[in-house]
Amino acid sequence: MRWVRPIRLAGLGSHQDADGLGWRVVARLQERLGSNADVAANALAGPAGLLDMLDGTGTLVIVDAVQSGAPVGTLHRWRWPGPEFVQWGGTSTHGLGLMEVLPLAATLGLLPPVVEVWGVEVAAEPVPKAVAAAAEVALVEELLATSTQEMHDVQDHSRSR
Repeated sequence: MRWVRPIRLAGLGSHQDADGLGWRVVARLQERLGSNADVAANALAGPAGLLDMLDGTGTLVIVDAVQSGAPVGTLHRWRWPGPEFVQWGGTSTHGLGLMEVLPLAATLGLLPPVVEVWGVEVAAEPVPKAVAAAAEVALVEELLATSTQEMHDVQDHSRSR
């Protein structure tokens, strides 16, 4: 399924090392994509902030650091709703979690037709800064390549109308 406009990028996190990954990725995506009226990027302290940025249209892409037990650096890309979200029944460092916010947004008519969650696996224990930085750069580039392709698909689709 292609992304539809408008596109909202939401990085979840904080200023704390690995938890800031969502913010950093979204900032880089916004920098790479430049100013575009159809793309809005937000750094949010928690999923509850999604409710303020949604109106039931377009595409929502959420980026967050996750700990699922996969190897550090693993990139997860999930489309909501999906069976992958069953494992997310636990707690969130952001208070109200995605498993509560996304169904609530749907009930309120705020959830867009396309929702993707990109989770980047981080370590439970701190890793050396150089290792973390190298992994983050590699993952950001992969996310940028993926998002750039999706954006071109959207742009090409809108031009062909």
